[in-house]
Amino acid sequence: PAPAGSQIFRPFRALGHVCDGVPVGLQHHQTNSYLITSIGRAFHVYGVSKMNLLFVGPQLPHPITAVAFYKKVQLVASGASIPLFKRGKQIGELAGHKAVVRGMLLFGDQLISYDDNASLIVWSIRPARKMFDLELAPGIAISAIIHPPTYLNKILIGTACGKMQLWNIRSRKLIYTFKGWNAAVTSLQHAPALDIVAVGLSDGNIHVHNLRTDKTVFSFQQLPVGPVTCLSFRSDHRPVLASGSSSGQIVLWDLQEKKLITIIKNAHLARVSSLYFLPGEVHLLLWFLVVGASTVCSLVCLLLFHWSMR
Repeated sequence: PAPAGSQIFRPFRALGHVCDGVPVGLQHHQTNSYLITSIGRAFHVYGVSKMNLLFVGPQLPHPITAVAFYKKVQLVASGASIPLFKRGKQIGELAGHKAVVRGMLLFGDQLISYDDNASLIVWSIRPARKMFDLELAPGIAISAIIHPPTYLNKILIGTACGKMQLWNIRSRKLIYTFKGWNAAVTSLQHAPALDIVAVGLSDGNIHVHNLRTDKTVFSFQQLPVGPVTCLSFRSDHRPVLASGSSSGQIVLWDLQEKKLITIIKNAHLARVSSLYFLPGEVHLLLWFLVVGASTVCSLVCLLLFHWSMR
C-alpha cells in the first residue's frame, strides 16, 4: 500500500554507503549530468539521471580531500597531489603543493587549487603542468573560492576570518578586499544575476552581496539549524536559494519576496556537504554525510515539486 501522508520532499532514491565528507563534483554534458564522489581513498562516478554507478577509481595513497570534473577527466586531490583520471584510469598528475590540497576550482582550461598553507597554484590541465603560484598574505586561511561570471580572470576567495578577496589570476594581483563579517565564510555561490553572490557564514547568516558596490542586498538567518555548509541558486524563472546546514536540515529562501519558503527538517542526520539545483529544473540534487556508530553516507535526489516553488 502507498505510504500515508504527503509525498512532498520525500527522497527519490538512496544509493547506500557511497561517499564520505568531501563535497561532490557535478558536471553537465549536453543533456546528461555526472557526479563524482569520494569514498575515502577511492572515488565513484555516477550518472545523475538514473543514479547508476559508471566508474570506480583505484585506491590512492592518501585520503581524498577534493574532487572535480574537467570534460571527461576526473580530478582527485589526494594528499599534496592531484591525480587525473579518465574512465577510472590514471592519465596524469598535478604535483607541486607542499601541504594537503583542500579545494579546487575549474577556470576554463585551467585549475586553481589551494592547500593548508594558503598557497594557491594555477595549473594547465592539458597539457598537465604547473603555471604559477599565488601566495596570499600570511595568516590567511582559505575557506571557499569561486569564479564570478563575467569577471574575466578573477576569483573570489572567502576566508576563515570572514573577509573576502578578489584576485586577478592573470596579473597575479589582489584587486579588492571586502571587509566581510565577523564569522568564517563557509560557502560562496554566484547568483544567476550579475555581480551577486550568496555568502554563507559559520554563524548561520546568509548575505546576498553585490560585489560591484560592496553592499549587502539583503540577508537571511538560519540560526536555528546551525552554520551554513553549502548554497545553491535555482537557475530558471523562480528566484530560489537553497542552503544546507550542519544539523542536516535544508532551507529554501524566496529571493523575490525575501522570505523563508520552507525548512526541510531532518533531511539527514548530520552535515549537508553538497547541494545543487540541476540547471533549469526544480530538482534539487544534494549529498550529505551521516554519522552513526560508524561513518557512513548516502546520496539522495530530492524532487521538490511544491506549489510554492512552481
